[in-house]
Amino acid sequence: ARATHPCVRMLRWAPRRGLLCAFFLYVCRTATLSHARQQRAGSECQEGDLEAWATYADGRRQLVARDGKRKDSISWESDSVLFVKGHLPLQLWVEKQNEHGPFNQDSSIAVELAQIAADYLGDLEEMKGVLRQDCDEVADPCEEFAFSSLIYRNGSDGSAAFSTVVHRDMDETAVENLRDAGFSRYFNVWVALEDVRDSPLGLILPSSVKPNQVESYHPGISFDRTGLRWDEQHQWVHIWGAEAGDAVIWRSDVVFHSALVVEHRSSEPVPPPRVSVDIRIHFP
Repeated sequence: ARATHPCVRMLRWAPRRGLLCAFFLYVCRTATLSHARQQRAGSECQEGDLEAWATYADGRRQLVARDGKRKDSISWESDSVLFVKGHLPLQLWVEKQNEHGPFNQDSSIAVELAQIAADYLGDLEEMKGVLRQDCDEVADPCEEFAFSSLIYRNGSDGSAAFSTVVHRDMDETAVENLRDAGFSRYFNVWVALEDVRDSPLGLILPSSVKPNQVESYHPGISFDRTGLRWDEQHQWVHIWGAEAGDAVIWRSDVVFHSALVVEHRSSEPVPPPRVSVDIRIHFP
């Protein structure tokens, strides 16, 4: 025999009067939906998951991102994303910048960071990276690299803002232009200068993005292909809770990313804005 839902049994018991019957139905429906949401949350969410918002090309969307700091959440080989923690040269570079007060964006600071990142990437990619202008001075075989300007981001002092619009830094046209200049591998390097408590970096694993979801990031520029339309299958990872000296490396042409908007409770103190730097490096 077919089981009778407890809400139906309760309604049969209740007097057949409009308001009372409607009240019982409302209570039962609310409890049933709440239980269903809890079951779904329990099966889908993991410890460290973060609910946040990001803006796609087709509108603002809520998402759930996994903790990208966990060793089992991302892989350089399969995801083209890597979380870096405890890399001593990087930690010392950050400590030196923080000791001197306001961040100094002169070229020597950028060169130092670029070389540290290139050395780390060299270990990953089994290559020796040397700045293009210095390669002739190195006896060992080396692969010249170049880097774009160092960008300092601080939400409290009017520095370059965090983009909350999902994007990748290079599309096929940019890749073709750099190939013409002799480069074939392209990486973003993001570094936390202070512990991250707000606007964490979020990244989408490339395997969850389909080519037909890519479109323009810039309104009115149809040939641009650095934006993305929303899809519920996108797999996000977040770097909330990263500490000063932690870094994230990803391939510039395949990994879409954004600063994530996290809604904080009104009873909680307002967290300090994120302070970070990022740079792009290109290898032959």
